This record gives sequence, structure tokens and C-alpha cells, in this order.
Amino acid sequence: MSKGASGSTRAVRKAETKFIKARADYQFRIVAQENPELAKNAATRYWHRQKLKRQYAKQTRQATKQAAKQGAKAAEKTAAATEKLAEQAAALVKKHPVGTLAAVACVLLLLSLQSCASSLVSLGNAAAGTVGSTTYPARDGDMLGAEADYCALEAELQDYHIWRSAAGMGSI
Repeated sequence: MSKGASGSTRAVRKAETKFIKARADYQFRIVAQENPELAKNAATRYWHRQKLKRQYAKQTRQATKQAAKQGAKAAEKTAAATEKLAEQAAALVKKHPVGTLAAVACVLLLLSLQSCASSLVSLGNAAAGTVGSTTYPARDGDMLGAEADYCALEAELQDYHIWRSAAGMGSI
């Protein structure tokens, strides 16, 4: 590269830098016209942010107080409604004591039946498992063959007893 070529490269870089700075300045001025607070100095912007933070905090405190008041009103209404229902229930019990006792007895009976029914399910499952595991499925021919085998063994045993008694050996 010759000296002239490097000089022109430096000139190009300087021109690009000036162009970038001018363009950034132009963009800032356009944005500053749309948003005048950006043109202020840093201290003014900081003061403005702090002012906004104080306003937001004040609005939050007011909203919290209002919500607390509404919550207190709702709690008072709920307490009044609950008290009214309790009074009505007490009046009903005083007016119909036998009916109340019958209703309570029915509820207790229903609860005890439900607990028994749930226990019976597990007992029924256990019984079904026992029957299923101890049942041997067999055909008629198998059962008759087993009976014939046992009859043959019994006959052999009787012959053995007869032979012992004939031989004078006595019984076992």
C-alpha cells in the first residue's frame, strides 16, 4: 500500500465517524422533540424519577387503605350473616327439639352404615380371594378317577388288616 492509499483510508474512517456522530445527534434531537424530558440534564431526570416514585408509593398506600376498608366491611357483613344464621338455627332447635334429635340420629346412622359398608367391601374381597385360591377346577371324569383310586387304596388297606389278623399279628 502506498502512503496515499492509507491517507485516503484514514479520511474515509474520519468521514464515517463524523457521519455516525451526526446521525446519532440527529436521532437524539428527533426523540428529544417527541420526549422533552430527555433533553434535560441528569439531575433533573433523577429528580423527576424520584417524584414519580413518590407518587406511585402514595397511590399504592391509598389503594391499600381502600382495600383494607373494603375488607373490613366485608368481614362485618360476613359476621352479621353468620350471627343471623346461628340465631335462626338456635330458634329452629328450640322450636323443634324432637325433630332435631331425629335428624342428628339419622345422620349418625348414615355415617355408621357408610363406615360398615366400606369395611364389608374389604372383607368381601378377602373372602372372594380365599375361595378363588383354594378352589381346584376339575372335570367329572377326574373326580371319578380319584374316587376309584381312593377306593382301591382303601380295599388294599382292608386286605392288609385281614391278612395281619389271620397271621396272628394283631391289629396296628
